Amino acid sequence: MKDLESTYHRLIPDAICYQHGIDVLVNQMRQAANQKQRKNVERLIFALKEASAGKLDSLERAQIYIECGRATYAVDRKELAFQLIEQAVAVLNPLVTNANEHRHFRGVALWMLGLLVHEQKPLSLKALEHFKGGLVDFEILALPNQTIWPTTEWYRAACQEMRQQLNQYWESELVAAPVDRPSIPTQSPRPPAGEAPLSNTEILHLPVAGDKSPESPSENPPPASGVVAPVKKTSARVEWVEARLAVTRPRQLNIIGRIPAGGFGPDGQLPYRLGGIRIDGEMKDFNLLGVHCRLFSLRANLGIIRLTATRNYFILKVVGDSLNRAGIDPGDFVLVVQQDTCEAGDIVAAEINGVDEGATLKIFNRRGRRISLVPKSNNLAYEEQYFDQGSTGFSIRGVVLGVFKPH
Repeated sequence: MKDLESTYHRLIPDAICYQHGIDVLVNQMRQAANQKQRKNVERLIFALKEASAGKLDSLERAQIYIECGRATYAVDRKELAFQLIEQAVAVLNPLVTNANEHRHFRGVALWMLGLLVHEQKPLSLKALEHFKGGLVDFEILALPNQTIWPTTEWYRAACQEMRQQLNQYWESELVAAPVDRPSIPTQSPRPPAGEAPLSNTEILHLPVAGDKSPESPSENPPPASGVVAPVKKTSARVEWVEARLAVTRPRQLNIIGRIPAGGFGPDGQLPYRLGGIRIDGEMKDFNLLGVHCRLFSLRANLGIIRLTATRNYFILKVVGDSLNRAGIDPGDFVLVVQQDTCEAGDIVAAEINGVDEGATLKIFNRRGRRISLVPKSNNLAYEEQYFDQGSTGFSIRGVVLGVFKPH
């Protein structure tokens, strides 16, 4: 399972059977991918979209996304491969608590996403998050008394192999200092309620008649033990892991009401500073401007957020409701790492020229050479903003690592 192709062949069962003549198209796409025929692969993906519209259930849709992702990867369309496999995860996320077969394919898809991210950005935290998500799903399937395919012993062997590879991953001489290393699961966990970060980009639409929206309240399972859902939830299911904040040396974090238009000054001045908080060791309770808060991590299932000495961080008080359907409400505070780069799916503090000067919270997405900053709100006044790659119409000021919720 050290590369995407071997993971696909090792973990995807050979006996997948599609109906409605889709088998023929899938086999043709596999053959075109093996022969590195990019145009044929792209043509067959379009044919699959047309042939499967309204005919597949959710699991079959997710399997098709994975198939298409593997095929596009084989013809060196890696960004498209990532987006397709990410869509498989999006389809499976609301369903894994009800069917172990769905959990199997989500675990495979998450592991493949980790491999894709690692290939583009070795030893990144984003890759580790995907790897850990895949391992967690397989650890759950390895628990006793699971009625699954193939057997619990098979999953235990797969988990052992996954853990060994994760340990090797972090033992590389290129890895960051141990203080920044998130832990790797060493025992069977409880089922996770959180979701991997997802892209908003639609690549291959495979609608199914009668499918319920993933955001339907009736499909939202109760949080698993040990996972706390933020208060003031809206219609979208948002469940994050309650986290601790950790530092190796005491440090002060500024709390600001907005990000200065034009970014931070060279002398570090913060004209919108509201106050500050001292972080010492590991903390899980926070008093922010007189409000008692708990911290929730946005970084997959990581239960601890470590602040490194080489990075700048700040706390931003949320005023607007541009992300209230993502669980970030007015009156919350967000922990932001100051940087001008980000990855698809990150929640970012961005400054949009002429629109949200002084910063706004949005979801960052990328599709080819097009970039978008996406709201997720019940307020329809917010609109998605589109930019060409290299555009000077916006600036990324930081990436949100966690949300402080009033407790």
